[in-house]
Amino acid sequence: MDERLKRLSDEIDRQDHEGDYTKLLPLTTQYLELIGEKYGKRSAEYASVLNDLGGIYRDIGQYGKSEELFIEGTAILAETMGEDNPNYATSLNNLAGLYRLMKKYEQSEQTFLRAIEVYKNALGDGHFLQISAMNNLGLLYQDMGKYNEAESLHMRCRAALEKAGDNIIALASTLNNLAAVAQKTGRNAQAAELGNRVLAIYAAELGKEHPLYATALNNIAYSRYQTGDTEGAKSAYIEAEQIIVRRFGEGSSYHIASLKNLGQIYELTGEKEKAKQYFEKAADLSGKGAV
Repeated sequence: MDERLKRLSDEIDRQDHEGDYTKLLPLTTQYLELIGEKYGKRSAEYASVLNDLGGIYRDIGQYGKSEELFIEGTAILAETMGEDNPNYATSLNNLAGLYRLMKKYEQSEQTFLRAIEVYKNALGDGHFLQISAMNNLGLLYQDMGKYNEAESLHMRCRAALEKAGDNIIALASTLNNLAAVAQKTGRNAQAAELGNRVLAIYAAELGKEHPLYATALNNIAYSRYQTGDTEGAKSAYIEAEQIIVRRFGEGSSYHIASLKNLGQIYELTGEKEKAKQYFEKAADLSGKGAV
């Protein structure tokens, strides 16, 4: 079994790096079953994979299934490792992020704050995991319209990551968060500048087929439109949609959102027929049930 687990783990790591969720989901489901057989279904090892699988379901838009897995994993870690353990904090951070996506803002905020506290006590102020949770809390504050609080958190994270200098992907994510705040507060030129830097980092570090690159394309597309570059906006949205189909599959929740983005940009530029086609395709796929 150990050899089989090693092969599966290596393949999961590869697919995770490439961002191919169509392969990642069945592989991780199989891995969870084997971990349960080897360590038991109330073990910390099993809880860790539950969290991984919960993250995959979250990323493909199946929030109910994701919540179930995160809650189970968090409960197991509380039992096996204690509520002052960083692994428990990571599970809380995952759950808080999901609550944010589900628009359960009060639950999300309290869970993020608890995770940040555990990280600080266990690992020290300024640890990367604490910074990551702070970034996530900043995203929640953006959703709640608390832009000053959000920007303050993201700036603290940026300063810490630039000082450490050893996690350029996390830095790119933080810059992306700052670009979003700039965009939402009308600073479109600043948003575009930050977005272009994020795009360049993701392209160099992850490649142009990675979902994070597609996300950055979507963000930069809106900034391009706001600064008058409508053709650049269309090009970015189209490229993002193509990547999303290849990585998440046609009809995924991310694909539907991408189609709506395209519909909106064509509507804004007066190309009503093209806009209608994208909106109708999004509606048709939504009716079939997004995954």
